[in-house]
Amino acid sequence: MHCWLEGRKRLTATWGVREHVELHGNELARGRGAYCESEEQERIFKNRAVRLGAYDLMLAALAGCGALSATTVCCATAHMPTAYARFVEHLERWAADVDTHVLVVPRLSGCG
Repeated sequence: MHCWLEGRKRLTATWGVREHVELHGNELARGRGAYCESEEQERIFKNRAVRLGAYDLMLAALAGCGALSATTVCCATAHMPTAYARFVEHLERWAADVDTHVLVVPRLSGCG
C-alpha cells in the first residue's frame, strides 16, 4: 500500500490530481474524467502525453510493491468482451486457489 500511496502523492505534486479521486486506468489514460484540483491543472492534465505519463507513474508505483506479480495477456479474437470475461474468471479462480487478490490494469498499446 505504501508504494501506491507514494505514487498518488506524486500525481498530486506533479499534476494536481486530487488525493482521494478514484483512478480508473482506462479513463485516466484515455483522457476521460476530471481528476485535478483546478481548471488550469485539468486543462494541462487532459493532454494525452501527460495522462499516459500519469498512468505509467502509477504502474511504476505498483511495480515497486514487493509481493506483486504482473502479466500481459494478448488474445487474437474478434470478440474481446468474451476473451476478457474468460481471462477475469481465470484470474478469480487462481486468486481464490492461492488465497490472494488480483488487480487488472489494461495495457493501452498493442500486444507484443
